[in-house]
Amino acid sequence: MKKILMTGMFTLVSLLTFAQKATDDLSGKWKTEEGQIILISKTGDVFNGVSENEKGTVLKDVKFTGGKWKGIIQKPNGNAKADCEIVLDGKNLRIVAKKSFFTKKMVWTKS
Repeated sequence: MKKILMTGMFTLVSLLTFAQKATDDLSGKWKTEEGQIILISKTGDVFNGVSENEKGTVLKDVKFTGGKWKGIIQKPNGNAKADCEIVLDGKNLRIVAKKSFFTKKMVWTKS
């Protein structure tokens, strides 16, 4: 019984630690795995990200919905777009892009 209780407590603490909040601030400069710098800023209740290198929008309409950060990620030229979910994890943004049954995971680091 004690093991079950302890397992439940650790699970609860883990979930609370990684919970996203509407007050999370995604603003700032982020470095992609490829070395691009993305400048994310907030306008109203949405975040948008622009590539400094290629001068195009990369993140679009990211907002807090259903307990998660959701939006659109795209190539700077706008040719390829996908829905995405973002998790702020300290100095990292963990991004999961989903298009049909394809999924790509990325990690951007605060610069």
